[in-house]
Amino acid sequence: MLATSAQWEYACRAGTTSDYAGNLDDMAWYNQNSGGKIYLVGTKQPNAFGLYDMHGNIWEWCLDWYSEQYYDECNQKGVVDNPTGPKTGSYRLLRGGLWDDSAADCRCASRGNRSPGIRSSYVGFRLVFVP
Repeated sequence: MLATSAQWEYACRAGTTSDYAGNLDDMAWYNQNSGGKIYLVGTKQPNAFGLYDMHGNIWEWCLDWYSEQYYDECNQKGVVDNPTGPKTGSYRLLRGGLWDDSAADCRCASRGNRSPGIRSSYVGFRLVFVP
């Protein structure tokens, strides 16, 4: 199963509260160090949970549909624990950033979106097990 956006961010942060789960240059391929290409997974340092490439390299699909206002609506309603995203939409949420993105686009909280019918070599996925 794909992670929800909230699950993905929790895994990316790995217990931290800053923009990145560590030193970005040590953990991520992004526009300042990638040389304009994608790299094999695991060539940079993992986060504190042992997960590689949560920042940069390729965007990752999440289960949630994308909505610009969704998190603002959750905050207004007091929903702060694992929001699951809108029930429908036209675009799915992407997380993590890309080898050609700025550092800001690779932050733990950064979100992108794409139509689920579009295939690309720079969008992948990370499966999660939820008991």
